[in-house]
Amino acid sequence: GVDTGDDNKAASGPIEGKLFSVKADLANAAALARRLSWLGRLAYSLPAAIIWGALVLFAIATYLANGDKVTTSLKQLTAFEAGSLLAFATLFIGVKAVHELGHILAYRTMSLREGLDPGPIRVGIMVFAATPFPFTDVTGAWRIASRWRRAMIGAGGVYFETYTVALLTLAWARFDLGVFEPVILQVAVISGALTLLFNLNPAVKLDGYYILTDLFRQPNLVGRASQAARATAARALGADASKPGRLELAYWVLSYTYRWTSFAGVFWLA
Repeated sequence: GVDTGDDNKAASGPIEGKLFSVKADLANAAALARRLSWLGRLAYSLPAAIIWGALVLFAIATYLANGDKVTTSLKQLTAFEAGSLLAFATLFIGVKAVHELGHILAYRTMSLREGLDPGPIRVGIMVFAATPFPFTDVTGAWRIASRWRRAMIGAGGVYFETYTVALLTLAWARFDLGVFEPVILQVAVISGALTLLFNLNPAVKLDGYYILTDLFRQPNLVGRASQAARATAARALGADASKPGRLELAYWVLSYTYRWTSFAGVFWLA
């Protein structure tokens, strides 16, 4: 996940959102970003993006052509064998670490392209709906004028993660990887599902939210949506309150419904 900051910090996010997410700041990744600046310049270039597109298409075609092997691999994961679970956890954590590296390098690269000092890049762990996720706090991104560069910071994690999974898929298709063959398929499917459900879902204040709000210039949408919900409730009770915006109110309904559905799902599974 990534937190690119909002232009307006006065309007806080919804109170009910704090029931589902807790953040723990752990370290400053600025030194790591400086050492890997070359990788950021290389990865966020047109040739690298073209290669990424080709690799992702190859990975999708590979999984579609090997649906039976994907299904078998997922069934093996549910067998709860210690060795398989350890291999899966190791590779999955590695892929998620690469995801955060994508945000870190995107922030440094896009900041330098606009002549800005990136400053500190905080990283940590966020728990959303009882599920832990690493996150990168790049609040300084609000200084970047280009909405496309800001959106690239939000998309950087998914970009690096899908790049990694596609390369793993290429290795799976070309080489005999032994016990890691089913693990690669397991990580690819589950990381893809989590990306769609959480990272790219604009109803959650993660990557998809920041990509959406940056591209459409809607800073602090969560805070404004919460204010719109309060104004709607006040008007329904006869109070003198300003008319809420339709976009803000619609987003509040979407995000509120998603959060409570997620909470109910976790509660049911527990």
